[in-house]
Amino acid sequence: MMPPIHSATLIALVLTMIILAAMLQAANRGAPGARMSLRLLLREGPYVKAFYGLVVLAGLVLPFVLLLAQPSWIGNLLIAIGVLAGYYTFRSLVFKVGLYDPIISFAPES
Repeated sequence: MMPPIHSATLIALVLTMIILAAMLQAANRGAPGARMSLRLLLREGPYVKAFYGLVVLAGLVLPFVLLLAQPSWIGNLLIAIGVLAGYYTFRSLVFKVGLYDPIISFAPES
């Protein structure tokens, strides 16, 4: 049986995956700037490898697999490092690819 802390961590990882998917879906349905940011992050920008490698693999998949494998203290350390690396990378990438639509446009309407 899994220790309670591992069960709680597993639930937190699953919730994180759901929230990340919801955020990406919201960006896809959002403003043109949000859709362009999403395209740069997931498909064709310079940050695609960092997103999939660090955020998805190191930050979500690796900790999930290690939690299911009943890790020792080294496994717990790898889980913590992976989650922190994924979190920091995601925050950095969001700021790097973030494109915003202007609130006020000074261009004449046609």
